Amino acid sequence: MSVSFSLDGHRLASSDKAGRLILWNLDLKPNDLLAYGCNWVHDYLKTNPNVSEKERHLCDGIGI
Repeated sequence: MSVSFSLDGHRLASSDKAGRLILWNLDLKPNDLLAYGCNWVHDYLKTNPNVSEKERHLCDGIGI
């Protein structure tokens, strides 16, 4: 239902319709976050036929 970042950008609070609150620790360095994201989408970028050739190489040399 709602998402809010802390002022320092290191934490995120989210809530759902049932009233549950989840606190997320985002204490990652920018390069760590980029590597995490690239590891997450690696197979998608390499195998999805709808990804352009240029986009297939967005994460080359990052992560994994």
